Parts: sequence; structure tokens; C-alpha cells
Amino acid sequence: MKILNPSLPYDNAETTLSWVARLAAFHTGGDLMSFLHDIGIPYGDMLANRKHAIARLCDLTGEDHNLVSSNAISQVSQRRYTFGGHTFASEFLHGTNMMFCPACLVVDDEGGPNPAIQRRGLTIWTIRAVRTCPKHDLPLINRREAVWSDCLREMAIRVPERGPALARLAAGLTPRKPSPLQNYCLDRLRGMAGPAWMDGQGIESAFRATSLLGVVLAFGPRRKLNQLTEDEWDTAGRTGFQYSSRDENGIREALSILQARLSVGKQISRSRSGLPMIFGQLYLWLSAPKNGKETGPIRELVREHILDTMEVHPDRVLLGEKVGVRRRHSVHSLATTTATHPTTIRNFLVTSGLIPKHAQKAIDATFDASDGERLVAMMKASVAQIHLPKVLNTTRGQVVQLIEGGILKKISSEKDGQGRQQTAVPLDEVQRFVTALTHDAQKVETAPEGTFGIPETAQIAHVPTTTIVQLLLDGDLTLVYQLAHVPGYGGIRLYPDEVKALAKPRDPRGVIRLKRVPDRLKMSHATVKALIAEKEGGPILPTISLEGLPVVLVEVQMLDAFARNYVGFTSLSRKLSLNSYQLKRKLEAAGVQPIDEPARLRERIYRREDVKNL
Repeated sequence: MKILNPSLPYDNAETTLSWVARLAAFHTGGDLMSFLHDIGIPYGDMLANRKHAIARLCDLTGEDHNLVSSNAISQVSQRRYTFGGHTFASEFLHGTNMMFCPACLVVDDEGGPNPAIQRRGLTIWTIRAVRTCPKHDLPLINRREAVWSDCLREMAIRVPERGPALARLAAGLTPRKPSPLQNYCLDRLRGMAGPAWMDGQGIESAFRATSLLGVVLAFGPRRKLNQLTEDEWDTAGRTGFQYSSRDENGIREALSILQARLSVGKQISRSRSGLPMIFGQLYLWLSAPKNGKETGPIRELVREHILDTMEVHPDRVLLGEKVGVRRRHSVHSLATTTATHPTTIRNFLVTSGLIPKHAQKAIDATFDASDGERLVAMMKASVAQIHLPKVLNTTRGQVVQLIEGGILKKISSEKDGQGRQQTAVPLDEVQRFVTALTHDAQKVETAPEGTFGIPETAQIAHVPTTTIVQLLLDGDLTLVYQLAHVPGYGGIRLYPDEVKALAKPRDPRGVIRLKRVPDRLKMSHATVKALIAEKEGGPILPTISLEGLPVVLVEVQMLDAFARNYVGFTSLSRKLSLNSYQLKRKLEAAGVQPIDEPARLRERIYRREDVKNL
């Protein structure tokens, strides 16, 4: 039943306290506390917007209970509030400080002679993200609490200015548009969607993370939060939103900017600097052990970025969690881990291209821990170029040709490197090379007549050493011998004629050895043997023989022509995604026959022209 009369309508943009203060002035001409006492609502319940307090108020005024409740920021537990479907800590609100737009109050005052009745304290002014009036594009003025009763936010008392004095407050403000962060928070409270990363967490943590990121970006890591003005907080929000609105990639970009500022601007190694010196208040907030406030995904994102870009010892606790596995090394940490002199490490990693050449940048640089440890292990398990002739059993000139030809690969490709790492080959690389070189060789006590070592064969056949070695490594030479009493490279014996024939094929498109044809055609050795067999009209796949040598070759162009014109049953089955039974039925229905008896070819082979419409 409606009791208070006449009515003073509720404005759904104002706080319930603002409405109660206006009701008090309208009905009694007195203050808010006395009015609450008269209507039987404890002021603490009204401050917290408890359900029974709002219900009592609506019963007395006849206003819609649901409307007033939905527009009220209500306390749900100690220092926790809810509004617009979101729950947040009291730090998301301005607290006892009162924000207001003087231009809005000027408009309110024009509605009647009593400011205590006319002035509305808007709900959005209590939200910390709001620092600009979206109606007048003016910064909000902050009136700090002076006495305990200021928490009641009686607008006519907290803002005593009237008329010209109030207008001067508005005129003295520099216009600005609301920040994108303010717009985001207000839109989200109204149920609208925003950037995915920010929407994926609580509104408070999204606002806090964006603001603190902006503080460090805009004012540096040393700036204390209690030194920031309202305008500086607004700047921080604008700055941080440029990056947080672009999700994880944007935030990582911002973190990289902070890292670069320290190591480039201050010439301090970021690997040896305290993390607060890089990430400032953002890091201090995330690392506070007694911080019970929601941090959201920014904590894990910052932690992952640090581990991905900086040297962090595996035993360290980073943002509340032990690191466990090292991801990045610095020159110093890798030198310590591998018991190697830092200068040796730095020079080696520079020549390996893992860190920059510039001296200071090389010191500051971090790199993948596994790559660094692998390279140092390779360096320690390498064979210096000066020792390679003895290890391979050949001359220094042959070693130079093998390295310059790319057959043996040094652990660094830089031309201006220093020290052992510049002229060394990994031991496993040397071992693989010797194994592959002698794999197809037939052991003999005496070299067959007409065979020569690799250097002599190169001179006789007029073929580069590297070409001969590559033929050996590829398995293209069939007549390869290894002297039983001469190890390694020096014991290899070859026929110059075979080398010359394979190194200079008569067809410019090239030839390959018969043993490589099955892999090329994806057919069995038995099928290839049947394809090259002589028959009436000539073999299906012609070959080339070298006079005086047991070498069978196939021209590449012939292989290409065969592959274009013919297809095997197995390959056709895979291409059509049919099993053998389904394909066989399909071929029989189409009347397609193999090119020859399957028993002779050991496979059904068809002309592509015959099966193109299957």
C-alpha cells in the first residue's frame, strides 16, 4: 500500500541512496539518515541495497521493486557486490569517494529550486572504470570523503556549489571522450559482448589487468598507484585497452615492449633484472601472496610470456608456481649449466646465429634452452677441421672440398666466427658420413685392376670430388670396393668409367639406377623386373646399359611417361578410396583389362585412359 504522497518518481539511472536522499528532502526537508530512521530502514541495509530494504522502500513509494533492484549495486558478502549480472570486489567501485559531473548537476538544478530534491547521483559514477561523463564528455570530479556521513552520498551536501560556482566547475574541465575501457565496462554491464579475451573473465579482473598494464606502459615500472591522478588513471585505461582488446597477442606485444624498454633504454640485461623493474605494478599485483582478489587469465599469460622470453631458473617460484623446466637460457646461465666459459658460449652462439652479433645484445639475449644445450653438446662432441684428415684417412684438400661442397656440415655456417666452433664438424655427422660412404663397398684385399681412389678417380673422370661422394652416398655406384687394410675415405676404390657415365648422363633430363625405380613408381621390385623384361615389341619400360659395366639405368623421361600413362591396381584403389573387391567389381563392370597378364607383371596395371571415368 502506497504511504508516501505525493510521489517523487525513481530515476533508473540514479543510485538508491540518491533517490532516498531526494525523498528525504522532498517529504521532510531533512537529511537522509533521519528519513531512513523514520521509515524503519537501517542505513547499513540501505547502503548495501539489501533486498528487504529495497522492498520496504518500494512499498512506501509504489515503485516497481524489480526495476529498482535491477538498477542497484547490491552487496552480497563482505566487500563483494553484484550488478548487471556480474559480481566484483569493492575495489571495482569508487568507494566513499564521490564522482560527479558538474554539467549534469547544472541541468538537474534547472529542474527546481531545491538541489537536494533535483540532483541525482548516477549509478555509473560509482563504478571505478567510469571517469568521464558520457553525456557531456567531461572528466568527472572526485570529492574525497571528509566525514563519516559522506558515505551516504548526499549530493547537495557533498557538492555545495550552486549556480555560477557550479558552472565554473564545469567550464574549468578539459573535454574528452570516454575511454574505450570505460565504454567496454559499461557495455558489458548492459549485457553486450566485447573483445574475446576480456569477456572470457570477470569484469573486475579484465578492468584491473587492462588498467595496470596501461599504468606500466604509460608511466613506467616505478610509478606507484597511490601517486596517480584520476586523469592518469584514465590515460592508463586508454593505453592498456589498445593491447588487451587484441586478446593474448596484443598483451604479449605490450609485455615485449616493456622488456625492450629496460634492456635497450637502460642498457640492463633483462635476464638479470628483477621482474618488477620490467613489469612494474602489474607484476606486483599478480605476485602478491596475500592478494585474494581475482586476477583472471592475465597471471598465466604473463607467466607464460616470461618463461617463453626470459631466462628463469627451474627451481624458481614464478607467480605462485614452481617453474620446473627451463625454457630459455642466457649466455651466463648456459655457461653455468654446461661448465663452459661464457666468452666461448657467446662466440659460439653468435656464429651459430642463435644470438645477435652486437656485444650488448648478445649479453642480453635469451634463447631456447634445448637449442642452446644441444649446440653446446654438439660443440663439445665435434671434430676440429684440423683433425678431420686423420679421422677420415684423407688429405686436407679433400676435407676442404667436402666441407665447401656441403657434404660435411660444420656446426656453424658463419663466415666470421671465432674459435673451434667455426672449424669443427659434429662427431655424429662424421660417423654417419663414413658409414654411408662405405655402406655398399665390397671388402677386398687388393684393388681390382682399373680402380682408383676417390681423388684419382676425380682426375681421370674429370668429375668433381663432391659429385663422386654424392653418388656414393646416394648408392648410385654399383662397383665400389673398400681395401680391407685401409680404413675410411682413403680405402675406397672406384671405376672412373662408371663414375663418368653416372655423373654425365646422355639424356639432359637424367637417368637413375634400376634399384631406385620401384620407389619412384611405387611398385614392387618383381613388377619392375617384369616391366623391363624383353618381349615381342620391346619391353614396357626400356632401360640403358653401359658398355663393359654391369649397370642398368632408366631414363627419367621414360619413367615420367610411364607414370602418366599407367597406374597400378593398388595405387588406383587408394586414389578412388575403394577396397580391392569394390575396385575389381567396378573394373569388370566397365570392361577394363590390364595391359598384360597379372601373373607375369606380378600386379594388375591399367592404362590411365581406360580408368579415367571410373
